[in-house]
Amino acid sequence: MYEKNKDRDIKIIEQRINDILNYVNYLEQHIMSLREYLNTGITGMVGKRGLPVSHKGLSYTKRIISSLPEILDQCEDLITCLKSADREINVKE
Repeated sequence: MYEKNKDRDIKIIEQRINDILNYVNYLEQHIMSLREYLNTGITGMVGKRGLPVSHKGLSYTKRIISSLPEILDQCEDLITCLKSADREINVKE
């Protein structure tokens, strides 16, 4: 019975890690796109400090910012799974 639960916990933890990696890869793609976009030069200055901003740059930035809460949620889910698995291991031992 313990082995079955252990295997299930391992699969859940692996899935949580994969979910986090997928979100991190998504985030990395948008960071790289934004970096590439900023390196190519932008026309137009906005803001008190004259920061270069455009709709495309803002779009990349919004995608990056909007993905952060989901990554945090996935990390919290992983931590919960790890704590649950640790409790089961401690109870079984």
